[in-house]
Parts: sequence; C-alpha cells; structure tokens
Amino acid sequence: MIGNAYPYTPAMWLADIKLASASGFDGFALNVGTDSWQSAQVALAYAAAAASGLDFKLFLSIDFTVFPCTSAVHATAVVSLAALYASHSNQAVYAGTDRPLLSTFAGSDCTFGSADWNAGFAKEVKAPLLAKSGKEMFFVPSVFTDPSTFASVDVMDGELNWNGGWPMGNTEISFASDETYLKGLGSKALMASVSPGFFTHYSPSSWNKNWIFLSDGFLYAKRWELLVQNRDKVDLVEAVTWNDYGESSYVGPIEGAQPNSEAWVDGFDHTPLLDINKYYSEAFKTGSFPSITADKVFLTARPHHNQAVATADTMGRPTGGQGGPSEGYLWAQNKFFAFVLATDDGEIKLQSGASTETFTVKKGANFFEMDLVTGWGMSATLTRNSATVVSLKPDYTFAGSTKIYNWNYHVYSN
Repeated sequence: MIGNAYPYTPAMWLADIKLASASGFDGFALNVGTDSWQSAQVALAYAAAAASGLDFKLFLSIDFTVFPCTSAVHATAVVSLAALYASHSNQAVYAGTDRPLLSTFAGSDCTFGSADWNAGFAKEVKAPLLAKSGKEMFFVPSVFTDPSTFASVDVMDGELNWNGGWPMGNTEISFASDETYLKGLGSKALMASVSPGFFTHYSPSSWNKNWIFLSDGFLYAKRWELLVQNRDKVDLVEAVTWNDYGESSYVGPIEGAQPNSEAWVDGFDHTPLLDINKYYSEAFKTGSFPSITADKVFLTARPHHNQAVATADTMGRPTGGQGGPSEGYLWAQNKFFAFVLATDDGEIKLQSGASTETFTVKKGANFFEMDLVTGWGMSATLTRNSATVVSLKPDYTFAGSTKIYNWNYHVYSN
C-alpha cells in the first residue's frame, strides 16, 4: 500500500524488499493512488529493487477507488506511470513473456469515455501503453463484477480474486470462489489471494468501516494449504497485504504512516506469519513442501473477550463482514490457536490459566485450538520423547474488559 509509505526512505524500501524476498515473496504489487508523492515512492521502490541485487519484481496496481476514470484524459496518468517501468529490470512480467503485469483495485466502472470498461481500458490504456512503451501489458485487474462475464472482456488477461482470501460468510475457507472465477475466466489467468485476516474500525466520519471477517485459526496457513492443493489451477498468488494496517491484513513490519489505525495495530506484530509464508510459498512454487529443519510453534489470540462492552468506544461493536452476523463478536472467538511446523512426531501441551490440553503432533503442519481463560495468558510446550523441544509463553493476557473494540490479533512464535 503506497498510501501507507509516505515517510519511506530508500533504506526502508531496501529493508522491506530483503525481508520479503527472504520470506518467500517474489515481488510487491504496488497499490498506488493519486497523491502527488505516491509516484515518487513508486520510483524509490523500483530503485531499491534494482539496488538489492535480488531477482525481486514489482508491478503497479492502480487504485480506481481514488483514480478518476470517466474521461479519456483520465487515462493519461495511468499510462504515463506504467510506461515508466515497463522495461525496468525489476518490472514483473507474465511467465514466459515480456509483457509487464498491470493490475487494479476495482475499475469495472472505468469507461474512460467509452461505452464500457472493456472498451475504455482497451482504447485508452492498453493501446496507448503499447505505443508509448513498446510493451503490451498483461492486464490482471481486481474488478468486482460477475465472474461469468470475464471470458468476454477482451482487455483482461486474467483476474485477481481479491475476496478469495477470506471465507465468504460463516463458513470455513474454501476454494469455491476460485472455482467460480476459473469457470468464468476460461483460458485466462487466475491470480488467487491469500490473507491473514481482516478487521477494521473506522467511524462514519472517516472511512465508515467497522467490521471483522471470519479468520480465526490461522487463516493464512489454511488458505495457503488450499492453494498448494490447487496449484495446477492457479497462475499467480497475491498476499493481501504486506502493509494494510487499517484493515489489519498486514504481514510485514508495522512502519511507515498508518492511516489512523494505531488504536488497533500498535503492539500487534504479524511478522511471525512470514515464516509460514516461506514454507507454503515454496510448496506452491515447486510442488514439494520444504524440509522442516527446526521446530516452530506459532500462537495467535484476540486481545479481549468477545462479549466485553467497550467503555470508551463511540463507534459501537463491529459487525461481521461478508454476510456474517450482525454482532461480529461471533467471529472473534474466546480461544487461542496454535500452528506447529514439526520436524517429527511429538506432543504439544496448551495452557491458559489452570486449564491444559495435550494433543498429538505429526511431522509437518499441525493446527490446534483451546479456550482462553479471562485474566490469564496462553502457552504451548512441544515435547518429543519426553524432552521439551519448544516452550512458548508470550507476554499476553486475555482481557475481560476493554476501552475500545479491537479484534486484530497477536501473533507469536519461538
């Protein structure tokens, strides 16, 4: 999210690129808006990628919730920005081609003065970009329209299933929406999404977003497992997101400029998820899970009881997103969750207060959960052959009360 990178320096870009590369990412999709400084940050990103010495790629994702797109003249800024990097050594191109990737957030209402968005993008973006850069873009937008129409939209080379990263309603995460997209796309490319979760708490006087999506139980790992299982159907995977703090979907460090989300983001580190990303992304890319050379235990939990009544919150209790319950607390369980990458079989003991539960651990990836005890923390002890292998007891207390509603979650690992 370039909009959250206002104070970024070249050193910050370089650090993010090195961390992302080491965590299994091949590049960044740069969501860019209309602020005058954002194009300068895009330039710093490309320069840092070149300076990194890594094969780390970038591509633009034009945010058409802010870019105007009703007139042909509005396309000029998009074409000019994309043309600047079409031949850059770190520009992402579609596999086996020299066609630069270009994406969007939204855009199905963008006619650029033509009859519809298909004609508008073809005439005012795709053709001028080819003429200006000598490169035909590989256009993979994220448009929120009927997937059955995708095959007939000639300007599209594929589609990003943005909302595929979360369960669609009160269900487990599945590959169902991706199958719908695949049917509509025909031979076009599917860019699937993976995300750790979604919680946002903005008042009507700002962005008026106050909801949570169902994401307990290590959604990031569960979604990745589905993508690995269906890797022969998926052309690209985009993580949503590296740094969208306002929607709590970040996996990168908390840095840059938050969009007034400090109340539910500060102190909620998600970077342990990067180890999970590295494990699954390698399996997706190669078809084989990497060897687990060291036991890793991950814990997540929400900060307060789901029926706590916030004493200083003027926005009210968040609702459940995507057709979920009107009382969103049903999607913030009073549990903690463990994910284990184990080098071999063993046992794990979970504890909260005086309550304990012991589970069998199998070599590979494992998921567990346990009720939290209000006023107490959580811990996990992994043993093998009666010897302790990992002991994880984070500095965490499950609160029974709260001043503001916060259903972001803590992530810890050894």
